[in-house]
Amino acid sequence: MIKSLKELKSTLEELIESSDIVFITPHLGPDCDAIASAIGMSMIVKKLNKTPFIIIDNGTFKIEQAVKTIIDELPDTIKIVNSEKASRIMEGKKCLLIMVDTNKANLIPFDNVKGFSGVVIVDHHEKGETTVVTDYTYIDTKSSSASEILYNLLCLFSVKLDFRLDVDNQDNPVNIANYLLSGINLDTSKFTKNVSQTTMEIVAKLMKKGADMNYVNELFMDDFENDMRVQNLVSKTDWKLFNIAIALNNDDPDMIYSKEDLAKAADWLLKYKATDASFSLGYIEPSVVYISARSRGDIDVGEIMAQMDGGGSEYGAAARIEDANISEVKLKLEKVIRPGYKLK
Repeated sequence: MIKSLKELKSTLEELIESSDIVFITPHLGPDCDAIASAIGMSMIVKKLNKTPFIIIDNGTFKIEQAVKTIIDELPDTIKIVNSEKASRIMEGKKCLLIMVDTNKANLIPFDNVKGFSGVVIVDHHEKGETTVVTDYTYIDTKSSSASEILYNLLCLFSVKLDFRLDVDNQDNPVNIANYLLSGINLDTSKFTKNVSQTTMEIVAKLMKKGADMNYVNELFMDDFENDMRVQNLVSKTDWKLFNIAIALNNDDPDMIYSKEDLAKAADWLLKYKATDASFSLGYIEPSVVYISARSRGDIDVGEIMAQMDGGGSEYGAAARIEDANISEVKLKLEKVIRPGYKLK
């Protein structure tokens, strides 16, 4: 277990130096926090003169529009590959895997990690039953997001974050500061939860380095169709004990949602004063149910999601259940809640 950012820095320096190639994987179906932290980590690998590859399997999950926008903006020097191509690149080489914004084996695009010379985890989520076992684990659950961790790490490595001061460097993506700010914005629900003084200090520093809140707002701007989908899901909410809201589209239970849609529905339900915790359920692909959970902090949704084979913090958490029937998943969730999730 890595206990400090300085220890993480020295560990990365040692492992990256001894590797031929470095692969960086965010969680499956990456959101803005995951892709931002992956891009930030790739800049660190480049700083250490090694070639990084970010692994994203487009065919496995629907990629959110905000993430697509970021990917489309990236220069060709930021290399993104799927897991199949990554496996071919790995042949005969000593390869390091860095997991960002996740520590779970079931949330990365590999059945196992035995083919790698080492695995590093950089995350802000609690450990769970499927957490990858490695000595090189850095988890800071007090950080609002992986992007917050990466900001501090990039500063330790003296990586330039302000594109305006580095316009001739083609390896620098068009303002990594924007992407990190987007990741923090997402995981704090627009700075309404899990926000510390440190978080806001980092936000201010990112804006000084060129991050633009207008860019972030446009990145997350809803189109009419998606907004209607979210509002329709919210309207199907069932209210349970302890002011817990559970949103499930019973009229069309087989509808496919994006993880972003489900997160927005859970966030929306938390706006109501009577809501202590909210859960939104939906299929993100056939037979794969996703639960997005939010809390004001009085109910630990991370603990609840851990019992659904997911995880997260007390304020925000999620679970992904494969080969699942959504009605059965809802019943299981209700059974987890029903014994009495007491307010703190």
